[in-house]
Formats: sequence, structure tokens, C-alpha cells
Amino acid sequence: MLTALLAPRKSRTAKPLVEEIGASEIPEEVVDDEEFDWEIEQTPCEEVSESALNPQCHYGFGNLRSGVLQRLQDELSDVIDIKDPDFTPAAERRQKRLAAELAKFDPDHY
Repeated sequence: MLTALLAPRKSRTAKPLVEEIGASEIPEEVVDDEEFDWEIEQTPCEEVSESALNPQCHYGFGNLRSGVLQRLQDELSDVIDIKDPDFTPAAERRQKRLAAELAKFDPDHY
């Protein structure tokens, strides 16, 4: 390794990396502006709900997971309170969680 560092550096030639071999000229077609129809039919934009765009909802850390609970629904039925978490939006999951917490809360326990 030491001899490789002490060896004189080779001179580098500056060759172009891209070389143009032959220029082919493409004849430009002359289009008369009066012949070309510049009008495009416009239609108003229809708003689509977010649930229709992405029917499968994400969950987990950073909302990076989806479809995991659908595969494990049989094993996790006692652990997960929501029937179908893969297709339930986050806002609805939050409402169901808060309703379940209020229903199960026991002030005598604390």
C-alpha cells in the first residue's frame, strides 16, 4: 500500500465522455396556425373522496403498514376491537377507540 502511494501519478488525458458521431437533421414540418385546432375540450374537475382513492388504510408507526391485520384477523380477534381495521379510516378508528375507552372506564378502579 505504501508503494502505491509513493508511485508517481499517471497523467490523465481529458477525453470527452460523450461523443457526437453524426448529426442527423430532422426536417421541420411547417404547420399553418390556421389549420391547427388549438382548442381543447375542458371538463370541470370532480373531487374524489380520500377513501375512494386509497381504500386500504395505513396504520402503525408513521402509517407505514397496511394489510398486516387482514392476514392475521383470525388470530388477533381477541386483541383488536375494530372489526376491519384495514378498511377503516384513521378518524373513524380514533372515534371508536375513544368511545370504547369511555365505555370501559371505571372511576372506582382509580
